[in-house]
Amino acid sequence: MTSRSNEIGRFVIDIDGCLKSTDLMALAAEDVRRLCHLSCDADQIFWEVYGDLVPLGPGDRVTLSDESVAFFRTRAADGHYASGRRHRNARPPLSLAA
Repeated sequence: MTSRSNEIGRFVIDIDGCLKSTDLMALAAEDVRRLCHLSCDADQIFWEVYGDLVPLGPGDRVTLSDESVAFFRTRAADGHYASGRRHRNARPPLSLAA
């Protein structure tokens, strides 16, 4: 008899640097929150694509591939940056000349 706790899901994802697996073919923000045990009112969920952070809205779903790892970030340091990278919808930093 095999235990479900020893089985690995088909798709591998990275949530804030922690690898998880799932058998879901597509993930919504709620699924990411559930996989990393965050409450429903927790921080915005971001999907990381080639260094850009795309916020996941209530109806958004990310289709997973069994050939690559999908990356998600859950904490934005100041609303414009997450994991050290600039959020793609963030305003560029201002530079004031003397």
